[in-house]
Amino acid sequence: MLRAKQRKVGHRSVNTISSKRHTKPVNDDDTDDSKKSRLINHEIIIVCIICVVVIAVVWFWSTILPLYLSYRDTVNTPADLPPNLSNANKALGLQSNQRDTLEAYQPGVHTIYVSIATLGDHACPLTINNVFTKAKYPHNIYVGIYQQNEGDDPDCLAMLSECGKTETHATLGDISTLCAMRDHIAINRTTIHDGAKGPVYGRYMSMKLLGDKKTDFICMIDSHTLFRQDWDEFTMQTWFGVEPNHEKAVLTHYPWGAHELEKRIKEKNPHSYHICGSVYEGAPNYMVRNANGCFAKNAVKPVRVPFFAGGFSFASTQFWSDVPLDPYLLYIFNGEEFDIATRGFTHGYDFYSPPVDIVGHYYDKGPKRRSPHVGSNAESHSLRDKSEKRLNYLWGLWETRYPAMKSLSKAEIAKVAELRDLDKYGLGKKRTLEQFWKFAGIDPYNKNITVFKEDFYAKGGLEYVPYNN
Repeated sequence: MLRAKQRKVGHRSVNTISSKRHTKPVNDDDTDDSKKSRLINHEIIIVCIICVVVIAVVWFWSTILPLYLSYRDTVNTPADLPPNLSNANKALGLQSNQRDTLEAYQPGVHTIYVSIATLGDHACPLTINNVFTKAKYPHNIYVGIYQQNEGDDPDCLAMLSECGKTETHATLGDISTLCAMRDHIAINRTTIHDGAKGPVYGRYMSMKLLGDKKTDFICMIDSHTLFRQDWDEFTMQTWFGVEPNHEKAVLTHYPWGAHELEKRIKEKNPHSYHICGSVYEGAPNYMVRNANGCFAKNAVKPVRVPFFAGGFSFASTQFWSDVPLDPYLLYIFNGEEFDIATRGFTHGYDFYSPPVDIVGHYYDKGPKRRSPHVGSNAESHSLRDKSEKRLNYLWGLWETRYPAMKSLSKAEIAKVAELRDLDKYGLGKKRTLEQFWKFAGIDPYNKNITVFKEDFYAKGGLEYVPYNN
C-alpha cells in the first residue's frame, strides 16, 4: 500500500512516495528470457530505423533533388557559365517514342515538340493557344517554354487559370483544346535580369525542357507566331516529300506577317517568303547574317537553301542531337543562324524553305514585345564579343579577322574568345566548311556574298551536295 510522506529539503516541502516492497526469488531463466526479449526489440527498432532512412533517401533522390535541380536551372544562372547539361528538366514526362527511322508519314502517329523562347512577349499566350487549336493531332503536340519576363509582361500560361470555368477566353477565344492538353506543356519561368542571355541561350533553355525524352520532330518558333489550320500534318507531309533525303532535311525560313497568313493561304497562287542572301556586319568580328528576303512564286517544291532561320524550323529530333544549340553563344544575335547552317551542312543536313506559308510571324504590326538585343552593360558586351570570336575561331577565320592576334596560343586565345566544349558544338565531317561557303555563295575572307534570284528558287533552289557516309 502506497503512503505519501512529506519531508523537508532546505526550505521546501517535497512529497515522496514510499511503498512496501515485496521480494521474489530471482530465476536465472527469466533473466535470460528478458535479455533475449530486449535484444530482439532493439533489433526490430534498428531495422525500422534503417527502413525509414532508406525510404527518406529514396524520396529525396526521386522528389526533392529533381525539384532542386529544376529550380537551380530556373534562376541565377551565372552569366558566363551555361547550366550543367546533365540537369535537364524532365517536367513533360514524355514516353520516349522517337522512331529510329522516319521512312513515311503515318497520320496521327508522329509526335512534335514545339520549342519556344519568349522575351516579354505579349503575343505568347496567343501563340501557345494557336499551337494546339490549329493542330490536326493536338494530342501529339508537346510544348516547352523558356519565359523571360519583367514588370507587366504577361505570363504565357495565364489563361490556364480559366480552364474548368469557361471554354471561351476573353481575348484568345476557344481554349478548350489548350486546356485538354495542358499537361503537354512545360515552362521555365525566369526574369530578364536573371535569365535573359540572348536568343541562342533562350532557345537552348527551351530545348532543355524536353529532357532526355524524345519526340519524332522538333519545331522551333518565335513566341509571336500563328499557324495555318492542320499545320502539323501539312508540315510533316512537306518534310516527308523532300528529296533526295528527307531524314536529313530541315524546313526553315523567315515567315511572312501573321496578320496576312489566312489571306495568303487562300490565294490562287500561294507562295512563301525566303531568305535569298546574306550580309556582313562591321568590325571587329564581321558576323555574317541572313538578309535579302524575297518571294518565289510558283515554287514546285521545298526550296533547297544554304540558310537556317531561327524564327521557324522543323526537323527530326535527331538533327538537334547532332547539331545541338550552343549555350556558350551568349548575348549573340548576328551570326547565330550561320552557326547552325555551317554545323548542320557539315553534319550532312540540308535546309529547305517551304514553298507556301506554314506559319505567320508578328513583326512591327502585332502585340508588344521586348527587343532580342538584351544586355547593355560592360559584362554582356564582353560576353557577346567572346561569343562572336568563338564563331570566327570555329570557322577557321581567326588569323583573317584578327591578324594582330594570329600568333596567340590556344590558351591565350581562350582569354579573349569562348572556346569551351567546341568539340561538342563543332563542325561535322560529312562535308567540309569550304563546301558550305561555296554552296552559299559566300567568300568569308573578302566578305563577299551572293543574292539568289527568285526564279532560281522557284525551280527548287541550289543543287544537292552529295557526301559519303
